[in-house]
Amino acid sequence: MTRVRIIYGILLSLAISSCMGLNETDPQAYLAPEAGSVDIRGNKVLYITLTSEVDGYDRVEECGFYYGRTEDLTGASRITSSLSSGTFSERILLKDYESDWYVCSFLSNGVDEIRSDLCKVTIGPLEDYVDFASPSVDSYMSSTRTASVSVEFDAVDGVEVTEAGLCYGETKDLSLDGAYVLAGKIGEDYLSASISGLIAGRQYYVRPFIKDGDVIAYAAVSSLNVYAVPEVETLETGKITDCSAHLYGNVLDDCGKEILERGFVWDEGDTNPTLSSESKKVSGTTGEFNTQIDGLEPNMLYSVRAYARNSEGTAYGNVRNFTTAVALPSVAIERVSDITSSSAKVYAKVSDDGGEAVSEFGVLLDTSSDVNPDKAQKIKGSGSASSYSVNIDGLSRKTKYYVQAYVTNSAGTSYSDVEEFETLAELPAVTTASVTDITDVSAVSGGNITDDGGDDITARGVVWGKTQDLTVENDAKSSDGQGTGKYTSSITGIRYETVYYVRAYATNSAGTAYGEALKFTTGALDIN
Repeated sequence: MTRVRIIYGILLSLAISSCMGLNETDPQAYLAPEAGSVDIRGNKVLYITLTSEVDGYDRVEECGFYYGRTEDLTGASRITSSLSSGTFSERILLKDYESDWYVCSFLSNGVDEIRSDLCKVTIGPLEDYVDFASPSVDSYMSSTRTASVSVEFDAVDGVEVTEAGLCYGETKDLSLDGAYVLAGKIGEDYLSASISGLIAGRQYYVRPFIKDGDVIAYAAVSSLNVYAVPEVETLETGKITDCSAHLYGNVLDDCGKEILERGFVWDEGDTNPTLSSESKKVSGTTGEFNTQIDGLEPNMLYSVRAYARNSEGTAYGNVRNFTTAVALPSVAIERVSDITSSSAKVYAKVSDDGGEAVSEFGVLLDTSSDVNPDKAQKIKGSGSASSYSVNIDGLSRKTKYYVQAYVTNSAGTSYSDVEEFETLAELPAVTTASVTDITDVSAVSGGNITDDGGDDITARGVVWGKTQDLTVENDAKSSDGQGTGKYTSSITGIRYETVYYVRAYATNSAGTAYGEALKFTTGALDIN
């Protein structure tokens, strides 16, 4: 970090005059700064942070920096900033390589301005702002006399790589004035290129370079040995599914050395796979070969290369890219719950979207175990595409239903296993028959069951007692068979001249329903 501290001069007479009410058209007196500075932060960077400090800043209306290529700042750029607690700062890009810049800060009271002394900033050559790693040789192909080389580099913020490549030759004196090739691929932090016309067994040298416009940065010179490795090519991939692909390759020439191994390497994304990636061997020596690879991810981009190895080394073919197909999604019903006589709720979970977002999901409802998607009722779900629920209403009581979850993406629709559930019955509908044949110790009543609630009537009769809130659990009752329709019940064991209540009841799997409570009074005691 370079720090230049520049003090604004203030004459004693001005300070004295200021205390006596100096004319405010004088900017130095009006601004009355006691001290000012400029910090230039940055080491081997192109974006420079300028920071300035000033005392007595309460009357500053405008502040900022000038920066230009000449000491008199002719044609300099002017950038304004905001002043906060006596400090203002800006970040600027100085990108003319191997050049000097001059910077100063300024303050203005709206009438005139004052400037700090100049600070000098030197921008070095492009090499100062790029770090190259050692080249990595992906393959040596002597029969085609081609070597594939990749280089990683780290450029500071502000460097724009407009062109890149490799200088090469049989001497270490390498530059763009000699033989070179441009990169076939340039990423944010790497370049790769193929050098052809090489002769096996010779010593070569390579020197990576990048260009920012017309400015060139060279890396250090590295050696490159070309061995008699096989010549191999990667052919077009075929028979691609959501989880597999059929790979094709060709060993064109063993270069006079026995082929020890051949096969394919692959990886996800647009990469240069090697034997450290996924790989599969294929038996044989020269000529075309192929194999199927499985266990791939659906809707995924892959890179693949054929490879072959002899005693001289391993050679890789050209990179081929392919994308697996979208697979059908997978869904399962977790549970069917909240079942009533007319509704239920289905919970489902998508365990695999097939590599693409699910566009529709829900359930199919049918009264047949063989759920037909073309005939069953389709009900769309709510929630996320990975875990959803479906509310089913309007069901018939005491009915067996079959439900199947479904999910859809661009590959099609898939279905879960069929789940079975049965709606509940309702309480029966029953009325109480009039009370007749009342004596001092008995009476006759009964009921009429007009609706069994969707399930068999397992018990019916009447209950009686001295209160209206009669139940089969707490009061006397009769048992008068099963089924719907009218029935007659005898009321016995009661006391003379007493007020009683009676009501009919009917029981099914949903519970016990009651008719209305009727009041009656037993007769006087019959002494006979």
